[in-house]
Amino acid sequence: MRRIPLFALALGVAGSVAGAQAVNVTWKCTPQGAPTALQVGDAAGHAFVLDQINCTALKGSIGGVKQKEGLGTEFAEATGDNAKGHGFFVETLSSGDKIHYTYTFTGVSKDGKPVSGADKWTAVGGTGKFKGATGSGTCKGTGSPDGSTTYECTGHITAGK
Repeated sequence: MRRIPLFALALGVAGSVAGAQAVNVTWKCTPQGAPTALQVGDAAGHAFVLDQINCTALKGSIGGVKQKEGLGTEFAEATGDNAKGHGFFVETLSSGDKIHYTYTFTGVSKDGKPVSGADKWTAVGGTGKFKGATGSGTCKGTGSPDGSTTYECTGHITAGK
């Protein structure tokens, strides 16, 4: 059972409004190995899935610091080609600082490959310059034939103090 990994959160600075920085980042994400799926047994294709995803930022920075990579860990309920769930994403910036996020998502796959998805994310903390970071936003995902997913994410974040 394969489902679209939809965690992709994180940010990119485009400006500043009342301390909050606009978000605009593109992530390319690939599954980290095969997900663990447990069939529920009530209907074909109904399963609970635990998954991890590695992401690389294709563009984006926050507070003048380039976004680098992230790891998403998520739990989903899949029914056929549709999935919904929640996860936790840890982003590492080029400075070594981290931003932590929670998210909820939905996704669609076909023949075991991601097709599309969406998520809502919330920044819930971090390290260094981003300790105590807060913010929120959304991501839209598009699957690729190689099994990866590209996410366009927008929103806002306020660095901690």
